[in-house]
Amino acid sequence: DVSPDETAKDVRSQIVSLLDNPEFAAERDFSVEVKFTFSSEGEIVVLDVNSSRKDVLNYIREHINYKKLENPGVRNRIYTMPLTIEKA
Repeated sequence: DVSPDETAKDVRSQIVSLLDNPEFAAERDFSVEVKFTFSSEGEIVVLDVNSSRKDVLNYIREHINYKKLENPGVRNRIYTMPLTIEKA
């Protein structure tokens, strides 16, 4: 049996790998928070990204929205994940 913490770490590492090569320039390190849930098919459904930068919003949505994860979290549960975007 897998603990919720292990599932969360696995979900986080899979999401981080999907967002591996940002297509925008960061002038400085900054953080965003991504709220998402999982569909019945195990796909990520992005609900909110707390960034005012359109390029960041679009990049995150394009790269993780509706992507299937190997070990998704609980469906219909809302997850909040802080991400740090590092200066290139």
